[in-house]
Amino acid sequence: MDMLNQAFLKGLEEANKFLPTTNGLLLDLDVSRKGKGWTPSMFQQENAEQGRDRNRKSRDDHFEAEEPGRSSKLMALEPEEDGEDAHEIVQDVYQSIVDEMEAMGITSRPPDSEKKSSRKGSGTEAVDLRTLLIHCAQAMATGRDHLRATELLATIKQRSSPTGDATQRLAHCFARGLEARLAGGAPATATAKRASAADLLRAYVLYMEVCCFEAMAFKFSNMVICRALAAAGIDNHKKKKKVHVVDYGYNYGFQWPCLLSIWSQQEGGPPEMRITAIDLPQPGFRPAARIDATGRCLTDFARRHGVPFEFRGIAAGWETVRAEDLDIHPDEVLVVNALLRLESLSDEGADGIDSPSPRDMVLANIRAMRPDAFVLCVENSSYGAPFFATRPCST
Repeated sequence: MDMLNQAFLKGLEEANKFLPTTNGLLLDLDVSRKGKGWTPSMFQQENAEQGRDRNRKSRDDHFEAEEPGRSSKLMALEPEEDGEDAHEIVQDVYQSIVDEMEAMGITSRPPDSEKKSSRKGSGTEAVDLRTLLIHCAQAMATGRDHLRATELLATIKQRSSPTGDATQRLAHCFARGLEARLAGGAPATATAKRASAADLLRAYVLYMEVCCFEAMAFKFSNMVICRALAAAGIDNHKKKKKVHVVDYGYNYGFQWPCLLSIWSQQEGGPPEMRITAIDLPQPGFRPAARIDATGRCLTDFARRHGVPFEFRGIAAGWETVRAEDLDIHPDEVLVVNALLRLESLSDEGADGIDSPSPRDMVLANIRAMRPDAFVLCVENSSYGAPFFATRPCST
């Protein structure tokens, strides 16, 4: 028996020569055992002790799993948003929006750049990704041509790229959505890679820099609100004014810093502003987390500019919020603001023609509010159509 143990230890020592000696994850058996005068009987005793330790640890883990207070395998709560980073980014974006909208102008691109861009793309292979996407959506809408839809989707994924040109990037996003619909839900990678608030804010800043449509909508809406104040017959040099804005879709409140900055500089003092932000609840344990974070950022911005401000967030379906839920006061100027949000509402009810659609319910609720001004900005598309095949075509 001693000869077998000695042969085993000799082979173990020779095998250890091939292992890296600087790796902290591996045990240096030669050093620990030579210092203690290692013998074969001690080796057997160590194995027995390690076996008892493993059994004891497995029993302890079993008891911890049964005890709710000590368990480390309970369902984790929703990860917190990176609040400090997002708050700082929002404040920086607020100030940059104020500066950019004050200096907003129209610039024209030189005509030579269009010729250069057209010549540059003339050598690439032309692929009609739009037609492929429409055909794939139509094949999925029928529900009977699963193989055809899968083949078209594979072709789209091969031709699109998240780092290509604008058409390829857009097709890549559509392909991910079609793939999720074909699979019957969002893939696991999409839920695992949920973008943080800071990433969304950085992407939105880039969007605002390259596209002026939403910035112009903000500026037009602020102008309408200022005119509604003037039409209310309240002079700036008299008592303080009160403005109540019902905003559908919070959008991190990027519209309001410019208006708050303008009011902070007017003669006679700024009016009292109250915002009620209505948006769909977010998935998770805190459905109103982002709306509340927006309220804190706007409150901080208004406090630094000396504007009396009050914020209230409502996380619910837009069609479920009625005029009685908004605490409307008769001595305030009421403005309903809906910019680029209501086009996604369905234009048919759940029961077909008999029941009212969510879009009609929202418009009826807005009419019941009797606002002094109603600002509506929607895209000319049929996002709310009940049939899936028509939505990708209009998009």
